[in-house]
Amino acid sequence: MKWRFLFFSCLIFSAGYSAAHAEPAKGVSSELSCYILSGKKFCDFMLKFIGAIDATSVKDVASLLDYDARTDLFLTGKTVRINSPGGNLDAAMAIGHLLRKNRMTIIIPKDGECVSACVMIYAGAVARASFGRVGIHRPYLNQSISSQLQAPDKLRSNYEQMLQTLRAYLRDMNVSERLAEDMLKIAPADVRYLTDDVQIDYGLSYVDPVEQETRDLQEAQFMGLDRNEHVRRQALATAKCGELMDLKVDFMVAVACRNTVMKTGR
Repeated sequence: MKWRFLFFSCLIFSAGYSAAHAEPAKGVSSELSCYILSGKKFCDFMLKFIGAIDATSVKDVASLLDYDARTDLFLTGKTVRINSPGGNLDAAMAIGHLLRKNRMTIIIPKDGECVSACVMIYAGAVARASFGRVGIHRPYLNQSISSQLQAPDKLRSNYEQMLQTLRAYLRDMNVSERLAEDMLKIAPADVRYLTDDVQIDYGLSYVDPVEQETRDLQEAQFMGLDRNEHVRRQALATAKCGELMDLKVDFMVAVACRNTVMKTGR
């Protein structure tokens, strides 16, 4: 049972490698994938988010997570699968806070995207895997044609407030504040898609450092190892088996290899 947590956490990420498939209708939904192990029922919780982000999205996500919290099922993982062009920035940050509170993993599927405000949701997850595209640009202020155009000083003040809000949010998520500054440099009509290396540079790495430390402590405790030995085995597993998220590595072979090294120390 010690290895169930790692194994099924890895299975969640393997979903991103699958071929493109027909997406369900736009909106927020959830599903449970359950299985029986040693006579006990375990379930993986998957939240699906497709389309633009608005205030209703926050209510829908919160409602589904609240329902999940009231179940008596043993959950092996909580994941959100997202494909969104962006939308309301405040709503995106609110959803990001919900993901962080629930220690959720986020997946951008192959042929999917997470652009503009969606990146704030991406930043909020404790673990991230992108098999699609992550893109940034400057958020724009919605204003109807019939409304009075805001004065430049007012617009400048609004953008400065937006920048401060984004910086504070990213600090909370252990992501570089440079991401907010760079977003504001890119015109709304343009999108800058982020490579894996750039995402890592911003702090949008596979696992949030605080979450990684939490997982490492839990795994070391489950295995009855002190941290020095646990770190030694982690380094050996990476050297022998490769990185789990390296697309050049056979994913399930790497999982089996890592499990063996972490269990035996060899």
